[in-house]
Amino acid sequence: MHQQRRWRLEACDHESKHAGLLHCTAIAVSCVMVGDDGSGSCQFEPLTADDLHILFDYDRAQIALDLVTDYIGGALVGGLGSQGPLPYADRQAVEKYCGLWSEVGGTTAHIMLRAKGELKALKWLMYHQAAVKSFARQIDARGTLSGKELVQRLTKTFGPAPTTAGPYEKGA
Repeated sequence: MHQQRRWRLEACDHESKHAGLLHCTAIAVSCVMVGDDGSGSCQFEPLTADDLHILFDYDRAQIALDLVTDYIGGALVGGLGSQGPLPYADRQAVEKYCGLWSEVGGTTAHIMLRAKGELKALKWLMYHQAAVKSFARQIDARGTLSGKELVQRLTKTFGPAPTTAGPYEKGA
């Protein structure tokens, strides 16, 4: 029983880091859940090649690079501070985002993308450790957070997400 509790708390910490960094970089998080067995997931707005193509088409390669870096940082942050290797799903996510970058013609090498993402994650975590712990406790208490409750708790814990809507976008 003690081991199972430790696994759950580690999963809460891991998913709290994912959800927090993604929220703080304006990537919409839709659900965070953990199981008693230490499993967990963080569901969020996907990044697609079309998203990156649009940015490249409008000569916004730096913005596209920053976006890819945000997603890579979001994938890597969960494993920071843990003793084990980066979980398979997180490694696969990093490879996916590096592959999307290559697909749209980005010239930055995968190793540099990963380094940029890791630096983003480390810097973010340095300043948000207390918030990560607080949000991990909230996940532990609820097991699953989604919808309006999730957004409210993320906003209360990490602050409001930056807005990305331009003056001509829906909801602006």
